[in-house]
Amino acid sequence: MAIVQIGEMITHLSNEFIADNEHIPWKRIKSLRNVIVHGYGDLELPKIWNIATNDVPVLLNDINKILSSTIQE
Repeated sequence: MAIVQIGEMITHLSNEFIADNEHIPWKRIKSLRNVIVHGYGDLELPKIWNIATNDVPVLLNDINKILSSTIQE
């Protein structure tokens, strides 16, 4: 469900924020949310596990860097 929530939160980000941080795959994250929620085809649990254990920590690191730079400004 955390992956779904991340995908939902993206809809609240401004276009400017997304453009300023284009190194983050926003559309892919949102697409994954849609696949999980709406069940477009079968979920491949090994892929979801890989995303949760490998990609989400990278995203968290990127977000923490953005937050740190914003706080310092």
